[in-house]
Amino acid sequence: MQQTRTFVLTSEPRLKYYKNDNDFRGEIPLTNDVEAKLNSDGTFKLCTSRKTYVIKELQNGEAEEWVEAINDAVKKYGQNLNL
Repeated sequence: MQQTRTFVLTSEPRLKYYKNDNDFRGEIPLTNDVEAKLNSDGTFKLCTSRKTYVIKELQNGEAEEWVEAINDAVKKYGQNLNL
């Protein structure tokens, strides 16, 4: 089932997601075991130890930018994350 969500990458580091501006739905802690993987169809996979999310870009090129930003955040901050 496809659902539309807005994602916000924070410096905590966490990937927070919202149904709309005022409807917070959850967050994904970006620990060292998280990896974003680019697919060729305008989507990317966000793989965690508990779940794999498939996220689709709205505009061309966004998926690649998200993958780079998420993986950079994991490398930079993931080891310091307090759950």
